[in-house]
Amino acid sequence: MKTFILDQGSPGIQAFMKGRIEHASSLLNTVRERKNEYLKARENSLKMPENKKQCRAAFMALKYLYPKAVFPNEYFVIGRFNSRGHSNRKGLIIGCQNINQFGL
Repeated sequence: MKTFILDQGSPGIQAFMKGRIEHASSLLNTVRERKNEYLKARENSLKMPENKKQCRAAFMALKYLYPKAVFPNEYFVIGRFNSRGHSNRKGLIIGCQNINQFGL
């Protein structure tokens, strides 16, 4: 089962597929099982522009201390509640379904 959203997703979504989202049917099953939690995740997703600003502000503060620092692209994604995120060559991937647990 493939979907346009997952197939055409951002590099962050693509990086979150392996070992986390896995495939469209596993995501669909999790959404069905945890519908109320996804409704809360929707609320969190609407806060992502502000959270991204906070991340960038932290990067800039670190850049002040370490001028040669290079920072990754950031991606906020909604997954299957099985990962809070990770990083790889494509960037920093943050699972925002759990974002309130981070205090953001």
